[in-house]
Amino acid sequence: MTENQGNPIDLHQQVLAGQFALKQRQSDKVAASCVSGLSVVEVQALASIGWEPIDLVCGASVFGLRRDTVNKWGAAQDRAASVALGTAMETAADRLEVACAKASCFGAVAVDVTLDIAPLRLGVNLVGTAIRPVNGTQQPSTSFSSNLSTLDFVRLYRGGWIPVGLASGCSFARAPRRGPGDTLVQTTQNVEFRHFTDAFIRAREAAMEQLRNRANSYSGDGVVQVSLSTGPVPFAPRVMSFVAWGTVIRKESHEHVRDPISVAVELNDLQSLIEATSLAPEPSNRRAGSRHGK
Repeated sequence: MTENQGNPIDLHQQVLAGQFALKQRQSDKVAASCVSGLSVVEVQALASIGWEPIDLVCGASVFGLRRDTVNKWGAAQDRAASVALGTAMETAADRLEVACAKASCFGAVAVDVTLDIAPLRLGVNLVGTAIRPVNGTQQPSTSFSSNLSTLDFVRLYRGGWIPVGLASGCSFARAPRRGPGDTLVQTTQNVEFRHFTDAFIRAREAAMEQLRNRANSYSGDGVVQVSLSTGPVPFAPRVMSFVAWGTVIRKESHEHVRDPISVAVELNDLQSLIEATSLAPEPSNRRAGSRHGK
């Protein structure tokens, strides 16, 4: 026992009181605030179908390439880069879905895809908003990742469809050097660079084949919202790239549900299409003068 200002203090009782206060604060703690990249309209759209945003989730993966020549991107790197970028995309999507599952969410929407293509590394970063049903008590066995916008997800869900995953295809193809004959012809007329065209076609066909195969692995019915990143590699202009990704969807309801289309009319026009004064009747003396040819 100690004494403070004449009043006895029991240290043991103080410790017990402190432990009780800590437990009381823990039990009364409110739920964590929602963090999302969605607008107010998108949150309201989710609420209309009984869903809610929970948290921002991400998945990332970076693969390195071995240096086989003194060049920034040797000829032997094309196929290796295609495999590396495709694996990085799959790994990042898997990690995003794991992050959704840890947050007890059914999936992520509005996933933004950022590609990092450098001479010795290939990386992918995915960021989206994890969502779940408001009154859902069942823990999802698997979560989905989707680049669908929130409004597209709501319309898809109302139609009896659900997203099941993010599929992708990646390919790089090198354009060979053109012959001297093509160079001479270009001096007198416009010509097509067939070697670049053929390289782009090869890259596109290989990437789309990968996209279909990965979509089939999800057992989905189709792929929507396909986005593309194409063109020559900045540091290797003779290498054409073709990267495609989209959301795999599956039909859940056997009945076709038609979502009615509503028309929105903007009432806050910045420019008047008609002057109100032009609707006023003409003065009587002006009409009389026009009849008598005055």
